[in-house]
Amino acid sequence: MGTDPASLAAAASSVTAVVHVAHAGLVIGGAATVLAMLSPLAMRRRRAALAELRFAAATGNLVRLAELRAAGHDHRHHVTDRARPALVVAIMGSLAAAGVHAAVCPAHFHEAFRFGIFFLALSTWQVVWSVLAVRRPSSGLFAAGILTSLTTVTLWVVTRTVGLPFGLAEVEPVGAPDLLASIAEVATVVGLLRCTGVVERLTIGLSGRSA
Repeated sequence: MGTDPASLAAAASSVTAVVHVAHAGLVIGGAATVLAMLSPLAMRRRRAALAELRFAAATGNLVRLAELRAAGHDHRHHVTDRARPALVVAIMGSLAAAGVHAAVCPAHFHEAFRFGIFFLALSTWQVVWSVLAVRRPSSGLFAAGILTSLTTVTLWVVTRTVGLPFGLAEVEPVGAPDLLASIAEVATVVGLLRCTGVVERLTIGLSGRSA
């Protein structure tokens, strides 16, 4: 039984587009990881960890420190009572965005297989992230949530203004569901920045400059 050449060409085009998107995601993710590792904040954390090791060795508590690290205490982000509402906002925003993305999956699968897969993976990850944020919040998890939300909002802005390059998608109109998802993701970013103390440090810095 023969196969329609047009169908084969469309399938090959979809596979190629998915590969390009995955490759771009890997490149962007790798670059973001490298930049995060080289950031001043990361350098300060490494210096602080080294100072902690030296102090533990000098005071004879090196074994105790190793036990705490093995138990994962140094990787867990302790959310203060003041920042806890912000974490709730971030989690609810992620879940709301995941719900919208899951709801539009069938329509995007009908439009193109690659779009359906993207929204399915995105909604799944946002739900998984929300569960992890409840069970074991960490600085790395917060960074991943911020990166995911910012990337998704940026992609939404691009698709509503100039469209995706290489003919992947044309300019789309702004709709209520996608606008709601973007607002929820912005709330996630703001909440996570509040949890990590970025908002407080920025406020203090601006207050100091004003003074």
